[in-house]
Amino acid sequence: MSTPLKIEVAADVVCPWCYLGLARLQKALTLRPGVTPELEWKAYQLRPETIAAGEDYKELMAKKFDPERMKQIRANMTEMGRELGLNFDFDKITLSPNTNAAHRLIRWAAAEGKMEQVAMAVMKAFFEDGKFIADENVLADIGAACGMDRAKLVEKFKSGVDKDAVTAEYKSVQDRGISAVPHYVLGGKVNVEGSWPAEDLAAEMDKALGKAA
Repeated sequence: MSTPLKIEVAADVVCPWCYLGLARLQKALTLRPGVTPELEWKAYQLRPETIAAGEDYKELMAKKFDPERMKQIRANMTEMGRELGLNFDFDKITLSPNTNAAHRLIRWAAAEGKMEQVAMAVMKAFFEDGKFIADENVLADIGAACGMDRAKLVEKFKSGVDKDAVTAEYKSVQDRGISAVPHYVLGGKVNVEGSWPAEDLAAEMDKALGKAA
């Protein structure tokens, strides 16, 4: 018998740990075939102040990290990602985007039961293909590739649908004390912060379901 488990996922699509984390969550769920996940995406923005045209990615990263440390972080991230079928290519990224529009696409995808698929596709476009995921046409293409109606997506973006809702959701996440992502709330009671290995995530799912460790 399948057991339902609500899983809230607070994440941002320009966070490499979130890309890795969602892939690890998917793997964790394969380790618990008796669990039926009810995933709920919670928009988080690492840099909500980013301008519409985006910011120079390399300059932004250079301000945050020492070059040698950045090189090591990326090497480690690439290795961990490869184990899950992710192919990080940081050299392809030129612009850091404002992620409001990307979160809106994921919000609409969730209504169609495509949240995971679209969220992973958006992060793949950014981290593997170097696409500017604040471009509404790029996002519409991603949605269409996942089976969504491109024309409707273009119209929604043009009309500004849910732009304020995403901002409000991000503020709500902050108000709950969440300041680092990825962050999961399992079953409404078990909090997991960070990109944990799949096996450890599966164990936390057990706790959320009241099962013995």
